[in-house]
Amino acid sequence: MTFVFRSPSADHLGTFVVEIRELKPDKRARWRVTEGPAEWIGTDIEFDLKEEGGQTTLLFGHRNWKEPVEFMAQAA
Repeated sequence: MTFVFRSPSADHLGTFVVEIRELKPDKRARWRVTEGPAEWIGTDIEFDLKEEGGQTTLLFGHRNWKEPVEFMAQAA
């Protein structure tokens, strides 16, 4: 699966490709980044859905970084 990011004026900001590693409908998705920024390659992007009291919560994780990078500071 390929993702392309563009600015509001349609300038290309970046592209990355993922391989679907796990897919449980209505519960979980896990992707492995196979192409894109060098520090992203080999990382896992995870989405977990949790339902409680008629509401759904999305838990997101971007894991298995080889080393801390500036991008991670955005999550703080």
